[in-house]
Amino acid sequence: KSVAVSDTGRMQILDCSFILYPALSLLWLDSTLNAKEALRKRSKGPEREYADDGLAFGYAYIFEMISKKQGVKYDELKWSSSLRSKLSSEKSEILKKAEATKLSQAKNQSISMFPLMSDVSPTDDEYTRLQVQARRIEARQKELEFLNYSTNAARIILSSK
Repeated sequence: KSVAVSDTGRMQILDCSFILYPALSLLWLDSTLNAKEALRKRSKGPEREYADDGLAFGYAYIFEMISKKQGVKYDELKWSSSLRSKLSSEKSEILKKAEATKLSQAKNQSISMFPLMSDVSPTDDEYTRLQVQARRIEARQKELEFLNYSTNAARIILSSK
């Protein structure tokens, strides 16, 4: 079925566009982090930065110019704050596991008769893996904040006609 048009001439699909923003922003987060990682790997000279605020401005345009109800409905979702708290809790859980792994490793080394002669233990690998996961979550948190700042700034700019 094609997109229905209401009596006022506005497409009804826009009345639900706020629902798409969380899913699209998660895709944007992953894409941005992958692009930054690829840029970091390719960059041999001075550090380069990657910024993309197209999603933020596009949705701000929908929220403020096309259908102001969409911005209000999106704000009522409180999606950004729930994602922020989810990422924070995941990060703290991972850091607790990393600390437990580190304590376990220290305990095992103090028991070992030859601590200097031992190879890298599985707990070293586990600790490193957990630290990498925590850094990835922190990167996602930073990108989420950038997206939120960009979206809010664009909404402010577009709302002041």
